[in-house]
Amino acid sequence: MKFHRDHIGCSRLTITNEFFGRIKEKQLEDPNLRHTVDVLRSEKARDFELGGDGLLRFKGRLCIPADEELKRMIIEESHKSHLSLHPGMTKM
Repeated sequence: MKFHRDHIGCSRLTITNEFFGRIKEKQLEDPNLRHTVDVLRSEKARDFELGGDGLLRFKGRLCIPADEELKRMIIEESHKSHLSLHPGMTKM
């Protein structure tokens, strides 16, 4: 995995700032994630953090908003990757 200033590259899958920007925008529109951001410093939001990039994460993993179009894009991109496998499986 290669980290660059404006994107992260992992084999054939590249995540750009544009994609992160879209996730951030959708996080702000998602009422559940917006509430989590509001209570970040409370016990209710344990294990959540707001990164320096403004993206909400849970235990270091990016929180994906409840947005069907965004989820579809992620699934389509992961299925295009030759390295994408389900845990414990040898093929898709």
